[in-house]
Amino acid sequence: PIARRVFDYLLAGQWPNEADMLATQIGKSMAPIGLPRRASEVTLADLGLPSPPATAASAVVASAAVASAPALSTPRAAP
Repeated sequence: PIARRVFDYLLAGQWPNEADMLATQIGKSMAPIGLPRRASEVTLADLGLPSPPATAASAVVASAAVASAPALSTPRAAP
């Protein structure tokens, strides 16, 4: 049952609903129960997990990487 949920997530982009997760945790499910949610609609807050760090720090790192990258040279014209 757990492997089925993993494949549903990876191949179909489906996240099990609450009833299905509870039944699977206590070993009372075989096929998915109820309608699954789209994986893209599930947030970390829905799962009770902390939010990822603020994106401002990653934006600073990305801009520093772009600033330090070597400039691209223009191609030469064919003779």
